[in-house]
Amino acid sequence: MRAARRTLWLLLLITLAYQTGCNTLKSAMDARRTMDLSANIEAPVHAVWNAANETLRHLGVTVRGSSFDGQQGSISGSTRQLGYIRVYVFRAGPDSATVGVQARTTAHPTSTPDYIDTQFAQKIIDGINERLGTGPAPAGGSPA
Repeated sequence: MRAARRTLWLLLLITLAYQTGCNTLKSAMDARRTMDLSANIEAPVHAVWNAANETLRHLGVTVRGSSFDGQQGSISGSTRQLGYIRVYVFRAGPDSATVGVQARTTAHPTSTPDYIDTQFAQKIIDGINERLGTGPAPAGGSPA
């Protein structure tokens, strides 16, 4: 499972490098190394980007900066409890995107964090899925 995940990430990074050049590959690899939580979402990248912005606003994140070029982007911000929140969105295919989230008490993403809030990171992923209608199947099996 872990090898398959790494292979998928490698394919994603190769695709990004092919589409947008070597600088994108380096930044994507740097982002992946420091990611607290990530997910693949079956929706066009622009829809995922919009859902990510709405989700952060709904969760009370103060957005300090964002950039999106149609293929990839990042949003950075904070809350009272978390000094560093960053959401990365990468195009993974024609109708899919990969979302990576960092949610930490420290303002330095590459330093040893005081606390990594994976629950808040999961809330961001869940909020994006909820807005897109792409969430996981209900617990207890498939719907009737």
